[in-house]
Amino acid sequence: MNRFFSLFTRLSINPIRASTSFASPFLKPTFLNTTLSKPFHATVPQNINNYLQWMRQKGPPKPKLSRRKRNKVSHGTSTTNGTVIKLVIKRPAKPNSGNKKCAYVKLVTGKKVLCYIPGEGHNLQEHSKVAVIGKRKRDIRGCKARIVRGRYDCNLPRSGKMFKKSQRMKKLRAKLSN
Repeated sequence: MNRFFSLFTRLSINPIRASTSFASPFLKPTFLNTTLSKPFHATVPQNINNYLQWMRQKGPPKPKLSRRKRNKVSHGTSTTNGTVIKLVIKRPAKPNSGNKKCAYVKLVTGKKVLCYIPGEGHNLQEHSKVAVIGKRKRDIRGCKARIVRGRYDCNLPRSGKMFKKSQRMKKLRAKLSN
């Protein structure tokens, strides 16, 4: 009842007259010449109480995770290793074309991930051990990781850009060592 009277005192209306006008179903409630004495908004202490009550129910707000921590493959580390379950050839999304070599890898963490095999040609088979980096290939659906060439059972490519780069690095190392 107190809330009823406080509402009408805010609206500066006579509550008895207003309650009688609501009682009759034929009379429409009309608030003519009504002025708000106080604005309808919660004060600062009420906002704090509402927030504290919300925190008691839901718990404190969780901090947003960084992009590295969100990666399901590497769990914040640079690489993880796993074993190849199955080799597959995937079709990329439009507008790209060409079959992409991929592999389903079971990671040490127990997750099965579709991984892209970069470079031209590979020597991977089932049950071969590979290093996996959490970097997705955008034109392949569901591919959220890549296999690292030159580690464990996956050798360096024998042609293409990666091969030429590795050859240049070998020459540089030979010059530096002499």
